[in-house]
Amino acid sequence: MNAAPISSNRGKRPTKPTAAMRRPKGGGSVFREGDRYRGILKRDGQVVARVSAKTEELCWERLRAAERGENPRLVQEDKTPTLALYADRWLARKAGARGRPVKDNTVIGYEQKFRIHIVPYFGHEIRVDQITPKMVGDFFNKLRKDGLQNSTIANTRNALSGLLSAARLEGIITENAAKGHNIGEAGSGFNVVGFSDDLARQILDAVRGSEHRDAISLLLYCPMREGELLRLDWANVFMNAKRLTVMATDTRVMAPAGSGHFATRGVGTPKTKSGKRDVPIPLEAERLLRRRFIEAGHPTSGLVFPSAKNRSVPVSPRSLLDEFKKRMVAAGLPVTKIHELRHISISLLLAHDVDPNLVAQIAGHSNANITRRFYAHVLDGKAYEAAETLRFFGPNSASGDSGRTGRKVPQSGTVSAEWDTGDSVNLGKEGQKRA
Repeated sequence: MNAAPISSNRGKRPTKPTAAMRRPKGGGSVFREGDRYRGILKRDGQVVARVSAKTEELCWERLRAAERGENPRLVQEDKTPTLALYADRWLARKAGARGRPVKDNTVIGYEQKFRIHIVPYFGHEIRVDQITPKMVGDFFNKLRKDGLQNSTIANTRNALSGLLSAARLEGIITENAAKGHNIGEAGSGFNVVGFSDDLARQILDAVRGSEHRDAISLLLYCPMREGELLRLDWANVFMNAKRLTVMATDTRVMAPAGSGHFATRGVGTPKTKSGKRDVPIPLEAERLLRRRFIEAGHPTSGLVFPSAKNRSVPVSPRSLLDEFKKRMVAAGLPVTKIHELRHISISLLLAHDVDPNLVAQIAGHSNANITRRFYAHVLDGKAYEAAETLRFFGPNSASGDSGRTGRKVPQSGTVSAEWDTGDSVNLGKEGQKRA
């Protein structure tokens, strides 16, 4: 949904509605004329309805009625705005606020939640004051049944709760119906799919012959985020030095005036200050990049993975994801998200004894504690392997057998102390605390 703020040109009718006041894809436009608001609805470039009202809210309601084929004059003024209309206003304030504490990505994320989940569920007619805690609870339950992740549901709740909090401060409602709902642990969005050298090889085999093979492979070889990969420039690839430099990321930004869209793709800075970093290029990645470099005509700059239709913009993230999913499903692999390639790559670095501080630097984490927390499942296994080197303290130490037993590393959450005598002790959470 696009925002429709009040024009500052009181009493002056603009030659055409400003871009900020237009709704995308035939939604109409509203502008101020004197002490009234005028609305125009067009289809295929032809004006099909004109409405007017004393307030902007009522003008939008009448315009929506005309869009549905109803008589707009039957829509009478109501002091309480609908959820859909108030969402337009609230998002417009968020997007236009100077020095706002939220980033474009956050506002765009809110807009997506209203457009994709909230407004379609509650409908365009429900008023803000008609929303009850039970309705909100039923809404969240439906999102769970639809299979949405807790993080997505939590973000949707934050968007709805932010809007209702603003409505409460304006005196439109007396309570925030979205507060007090337990969504569950949103987490980091990091799902452990398992990792191994074999899994990495299977992924590389699965994408062989794909038009996006190089992009997918490079995400395994070099733990970049997808947006960082899409904005990788040849000017920042140093093959002789065996490194590339991450300087930008593909992101969502507020759409420019006149585009008819709320958001569009653009160039942004990496996720954290540490995001601008050097990433080492392993041998296979170097071969991949050299081949693309030759095929592209030895460019000194330009996107490494441009769109086939327009080389000034990167390949479509949707196209990349769809191809990746199709290949993984066909191969029967448990990987369905592009971002999981980054997790597998980082996990393998840690599993092969690369120092966590160096891994954090390569991955662009703001500090090594993030790496240790998110990848504790890897480090727990390494800690067990390290403990195995102290087996000479065991009952059979006199035999001089202090090597590894080759036993399988236990799952995270259990600690197994197993001597050559065959006795086994499994310490659960309480035992670990005592230990």
